[in-house]
Amino acid sequence: MRRRRRERGGGRGAGRTLRGRALPHLAWLLWLALLPGCPRAVRLPPGEVPAETLALDDGVRLRGAGAGTVIVGSLHVPRGRAVSLEAVTVRPEAGAHALRVEGTLHLSGVRVEGGRSALRVAGGTAQVDGFVATDVETGVWVVDGEVDARGLEVDGARRACVLARRADVRLRGGHLHRCEYGVLGGPGSRITLSALRIEDVAQAGVG
Repeated sequence: MRRRRRERGGGRGAGRTLRGRALPHLAWLLWLALLPGCPRAVRLPPGEVPAETLALDDGVRLRGAGAGTVIVGSLHVPRGRAVSLEAVTVRPEAGAHALRVEGTLHLSGVRVEGGRSALRVAGGTAQVDGFVATDVETGVWVVDGEVDARGLEVDGARRACVLARRADVRLRGGHLHRCEYGVLGGPGSRITLSALRIEDVAQAGVG
């Protein structure tokens, strides 16, 4: 009997030791999650979400519920920050850039409806995997920046589907449709196109 009590006591002691280690470990994980630059996921519900209510902190990942999540207004990623945006629709104000990037922006499954441009990259970097722009003045506008896009679709741009100046633009797959210019590249730009369909445009590309 005495031996059994020692075994049970050892078991209870082991349990206390495990719990004593688990709590500091959990606190450590919570502390890591609050560190600047640590990726944080934010779920956006279906419905309209005012753009001014979204904090684009460094490392944040905003994920919507697909076409049903609509961000009303424009988003700006400042220099020195990296942000991910997934599965949302963005509707900017008339004459505004929907997404302005001076830092780094990762896009996946994003749709933009209206605006001066769907994606404006100025000195920053955009990595795109599935992006649709409709009824815009310019689809993707890059100045002194870099865009690497897979599956870009621009349907209806009054100026250019893609406009680049002193930029590095790589387009793989996708569809440019109903634009004044397909791809308009200015001096100092390097543009790489692969498996890209360009249809119903006044000019396929310049520069």
